[in-house]
Amino acid sequence: MRLLVKLEAVKDQAYDAKYHHKIQGLVYDQIESFDPCLHDKKGYKYFSYSNPFPIANMKAGNARNLIIASPNTKLIEHIQKNLPKDFNIGDNSYKVLEKKTFTPEIRTPLKLVTATPVTMRIPKERYSDYGITSDKDWLYWRPEYSFTAYVKQLEENLIKKYNEYHKTEAEETAIFQQYIYKKPTHNPTIIDNREEVITGSIWEYDYTHITPEQKKMIAFALDTGIGERNTMGYGFLNIIQ
Repeated sequence: MRLLVKLEAVKDQAYDAKYHHKIQGLVYDQIESFDPCLHDKKGYKYFSYSNPFPIANMKAGNARNLIIASPNTKLIEHIQKNLPKDFNIGDNSYKVLEKKTFTPEIRTPLKLVTATPVTMRIPKERYSDYGITSDKDWLYWRPEYSFTAYVKQLEENLIKKYNEYHKTEAEETAIFQQYIYKKPTHNPTIIDNREEVITGSIWEYDYTHITPEQKKMIAFALDTGIGERNTMGYGFLNIIQ
């Protein structure tokens, strides 16, 4: 389920590109009041969110939008009910005009786009699988590395999250159909009170047909995001019909 939050800029303000940990904190506050055990849980938290969009500097009164998604419908309903009427995302101040929930319709032909970059780390123990030579413990996937590495790491990550959330044992399967690489990204992000540049990429995934298994995984991906650091705002998916 998704929550669309329609916002209004309270003042003239420059768009804050380092919004990631600030929106994360906003959602974490809601999770703590909803379920402290989920808040303190190590590992996946099963939510994702968009950037405040459209991306541009703002004048007072300008409209912006924010989408928060999760497979946990009760969490989304809790956020819808309890999100403050006014809040800040860093130095950006907003007034909430409207909050409404919706579930994207998955039908063919289907086009998925990454509204925020996908970031994926390749662990050292997988280097030999992908023909990578490096002394580093892990590397961000980049176009110079094997495309197979991107596909395998992406699908394994999503299936692992799906199985953990649903307590199932879904096997590895081809989730995405046609991959269209758009561009690389390098985003400064605050992690543990220090700035780190996250390497990612923008993609489009097209489908002419969808199997029942793919549909389940796509629906889950639309809620949780794809790749890593979803709770930092990476890997947020949208449908373009």
